[in-house]
Amino acid sequence: MMQLEGRTVIVTGGSRGIGKAIVSACLEAGANVLSADLSAPGVSAPGVDDSQHPRLRVLLGKDADVSSTSGRSIIVQSCIERFGTVSGIVNNAGVNFNKPLLDTTEEDFDRVINIDLRGAFFLTKEVFHRWSSLPIESRKALSVVNIASVHASQGAPGQAPYDAAKAGMVGMSRALAVELAPTGVRVNVVSPGLVATDIWQELLEAAGPDRERTTNYWHTQMPMARPLKPSEIASPVVFLLSDASSGITGTDLLVDAGMTAMLLSTPSFSSRNIEGK
Repeated sequence: MMQLEGRTVIVTGGSRGIGKAIVSACLEAGANVLSADLSAPGVSAPGVDDSQHPRLRVLLGKDADVSSTSGRSIIVQSCIERFGTVSGIVNNAGVNFNKPLLDTTEEDFDRVINIDLRGAFFLTKEVFHRWSSLPIESRKALSVVNIASVHASQGAPGQAPYDAAKAGMVGMSRALAVELAPTGVRVNVVSPGLVATDIWQELLEAAGPDRERTTNYWHTQMPMARPLKPSEIASPVVFLLSDASSGITGTDLLVDAGMTAMLLSTPSFSSRNIEGK
């Protein structure tokens, strides 16, 4: 089903992991896609080659830096030059972070916020400015999907800047959804849980020879007892970009294998029935 046929979508952080899956899903749904990633120039993710796909443009390196004014301008201008318009944004670019409070510097904090939150806000502003300057009859419905995290509502030690950025992403999205609704622009959030990307591999590698114990531990944190596949994040993103979700704005969609629905991790013991007598 070509849910996004005729649409043009910018995906930031599109060269690997969740972003790469979103790029692929948007292409499969019929969209034109500009994929922007801060990876080193000349390094493209496997399967993402704009020279071989007529509906894909890839930007890498400083031209794709969402934390800089020039990078955001190049992203939007490149998309318009290639495809003529922008009708969707997926603000997925982000950096992970884990340091204790006393080890975290101002530079650390600013870097996480600038990429994970500030960049999303000002890229959205840049696109909306271009979009709103078009004659009303030539505008296509604009949908913004911001990728946050379960960290927006659940805290983790050593990840205060990251958690702050993701919580800010949700708050920002709700405010923009309300502000832009009269123009027909929709703004939504997808908040993934643990996904089988590089971060999952880092967790397993950090465990050394005790991978089984690490895997079992993380499985107890999710009722579905497994990390999600990147494609399981991409599918809801395509839905929120499409007209199938035309009545949805200001929503934070949790795609987390049940992680935030669970009060406590799965116990390793059995309890007797409690009937409240």
